[in-house]
Amino acid sequence: MEASTIAVSCAECFLVGPMEKEVRVEWRLGASGVNLIDWIGMYEVDEHNPLLYLDYKSYGVCGAPMGSVNWHLHASQFTYSASDELSICFRYYDGLTGSLRASSPPILVYSKGRLLIEALQCSNLEQKQAGYYAKIRCGKHNYRTGLSESAVWTDLNYIFPVDLSREIQVIVKERCWSGDRVTGEINVPIADVVVQTKSISIAYHVEPGFEVIVSREELPLFDTSRGGALSADEGQSV
Repeated sequence: MEASTIAVSCAECFLVGPMEKEVRVEWRLGASGVNLIDWIGMYEVDEHNPLLYLDYKSYGVCGAPMGSVNWHLHASQFTYSASDELSICFRYYDGLTGSLRASSPPILVYSKGRLLIEALQCSNLEQKQAGYYAKIRCGKHNYRTGLSESAVWTDLNYIFPVDLSREIQVIVKERCWSGDRVTGEINVPIADVVVQTKSISIAYHVEPGFEVIVSREELPLFDTSRGGALSADEGQSV
């Protein structure tokens, strides 16, 4: 007999303030039948009372052996305890008997995060033997890259706390004997960055023919799995 399953489109989700996250929930049920009063509930993983859901969908969504729905998550749905994270899942219940038909893998939801800038690239610049360097700052957290003839920097691991009210400032300078010259500068609101896909490269146009590409990844604040990553206090001073 075919097992009943629920699949979800992500394994973790960062939510803070007005941010929303769309999760695709897909189900495939076995041969024991469905009915129009079935429901899918969103639950904390450790909650096993089917009536204590965080959110649910029923009539008009459930009632077919196969289907999917785009579920919108927002910060106001969740209450965090001692930590700033919790695990949720989606469960399909039989509307007649109240029995559990299927449960999804867990999704980690967290409300505090950090921004990891992994790479920085400036395009359409002349290659300079003396080289370029970049200063990256957000609030009290500052970093400075090494020199690069091509204005490309990789394996940076620059970490910033996620504060939606702040901007990240990137200043690119050319090393000159007469004094370092500013090549370009951008100010990027953190709110504009974190609403993008979790890991992405983003291009910002600074002036005609010149752009800065920032490669970043959003991580939970408590995640220390990336060995060798600098904390913000360990960055080179600007």
